Amino acid sequence: MKTPDLTKSSAATGTTVTSSAGRIYLLDYIKAVCIILVIITHYNWDTKYYPAFTYFIRMAVPVFIIISGYNSASHFLRCNNPSLKELYSPIPLIKKILWLLLPYTILFVFEGSATGQFLYIEDIGTLLSVYFTGGFYNGLHGGFYLLCLITLIFIMPAMSKLIYARPKMGLFLMFSANVLFEEIVSLTQMPEDAYRLLVFRYLFMAAVGIYMGFGYRLNAGILVLFFAAGFTYLTLNDYFYYRSSIVIYWRNTGVWATIYVIPIVYLLFKYCRNAKIPGAFGTLLSFIGRSTWHIFLFQMLYYRIHWNRYFGYMDVWANIVFNVVISLLAGCAFASLESRLREWIKEQRKTAD
Repeated sequence: MKTPDLTKSSAATGTTVTSSAGRIYLLDYIKAVCIILVIITHYNWDTKYYPAFTYFIRMAVPVFIIISGYNSASHFLRCNNPSLKELYSPIPLIKKILWLLLPYTILFVFEGSATGQFLYIEDIGTLLSVYFTGGFYNGLHGGFYLLCLITLIFIMPAMSKLIYARPKMGLFLMFSANVLFEEIVSLTQMPEDAYRLLVFRYLFMAAVGIYMGFGYRLNAGILVLFFAAGFTYLTLNDYFYYRSSIVIYWRNTGVWATIYVIPIVYLLFKYCRNAKIPGAFGTLLSFIGRSTWHIFLFQMLYYRIHWNRYFGYMDVWANIVFNVVISLLAGCAFASLESRLREWIKEQRKTAD
């Protein structure tokens, strides 16, 4: 297996990935499309058993996980094959976690205050439980993702080290660990509320992203196998009532389902990695892609406090378009304001020094 050239790929931590050739705008574009799909799927549909959901819309979160893995590998290369001690240096890890928690906390406080949910919190233990399990209303509309991302911050450095050293073996071990996790969930009948918070159901997706980020190749046979197996499983699960004995929760985004999307993402990176959409539309799409965490947080708030109910008179598709536009505008504005807040804090620290 060819070792990646450490001089040809690098990444900033967080949401921006760069290389020696410049920014990889494709990452922004994919994330922008995926966050729109997330907003669409959280609408109160009568049913989601449409082909658009089965084969496209539900794949948004798995693709986000692949991109997280890609970012992790790119950061690893930028640091020139760091040791585990360097990868687990406390300060960078804390900064990544705080990057997630600051906007989350702002909207958590706003939601709890605006809806009066804080009145039902009896002790600090309950407050922390609600906070880390995705917020109020049982973490509806994607609240599980916070703990998943925090977990990824801690496990992806070790995964990157393994896959860099032993790419094929590392990928196989992560797939096996993912399947083993699902088997343990099935055998122990783990509660679904616990299952949803655990990123281990996406372990293989993160590993594939890391593998791709290192520049390793998947041969055509593997890509065809993944696509055919995933497509077949999704079709049988959604339309022929097949139920896997291993994956018992969230079957249409479990390990057997999500392998379907791997060839699609892989081929996008193979043929469009250096693509850049010109003009204002490309700039807008890139900004949306860089603001996806803030958009994601806002759409949770938007749906939980039922602001969209004021537009219930609209046609379904008009309502969905409105929800997407509002969430994108507010989320991007939130990201911009928070970025300025961070810059202001930095300036204040410099002045104090």
